[in-house]
Amino acid sequence: MAFSCRVLLVEHDPDQMILLSSWLGKQPGIIMLPPLRSGAEALERIWADPPDLLLLDANAEDMDGLSVLDALYGAPCSPPVLMLLSRRDRQLVSAAVALGVKHVMEYPLDLEVLLRRIQTYGMDGDSLALRLRWLGVESAGLKFDQCRQAAEALIQLKEPKPLMKVVFHQVADQWGTSAGNVSKNVERVSGIAHAKDSDYYRSMFGHPVKAPSSRKFLMGLTEGLRTAGTGS
Repeated sequence: MAFSCRVLLVEHDPDQMILLSSWLGKQPGIIMLPPLRSGAEALERIWADPPDLLLLDANAEDMDGLSVLDALYGAPCSPPVLMLLSRRDRQLVSAAVALGVKHVMEYPLDLEVLLRRIQTYGMDGDSLALRLRWLGVESAGLKFDQCRQAAEALIQLKEPKPLMKVVFHQVADQWGTSAGNVSKNVERVSGIAHAKDSDYYRSMFGHPVKAPSSRKFLMGLTEGLRTAGTGS
């Protein structure tokens, strides 16, 4: 299963924004969302449709990078952030890391290093939790918990064509219920995501008339995260 990462670039320099967005958009598995220069517009975009990764210029137009990070810090839809600096600033880096930034890079960028770092976000262990959050299904209670655990179990399987009944039995044993009930609860979560019909849901499943089956939902949810699919 192919690597995939939806990237939002916020860059105040229009020439740099065009060059970087164009180059990244040609790399396999990277889906570049329309780039922005404005920090305020970036926040609005993230609230509406969170990306898998935010590439954030420390000097974003109308809001500096730290202000954007502060607004995102602790928010349920906050994506991982890779910050771009025009020059090394220890105080700025320390403040950014305290606000959740995982990586910082300076211009001129080493594009191959940037690409490798972006690829790690698409396979980050946190990505499953973020995907479920972005699908808007966390309110499903017990059904959500069982769906999350089934997805986690699926990620751990090394078989290229995993048997879903193995996954459901693993979760069922933890809950003292049947594999059939777990499968039904995953289908209910799939139905909730289908009803919400978010942009993120459509990017994963297209426009199905009916909600995906429990198997299809879990396979789509874990695409790019499973060991067998990433080649790791």
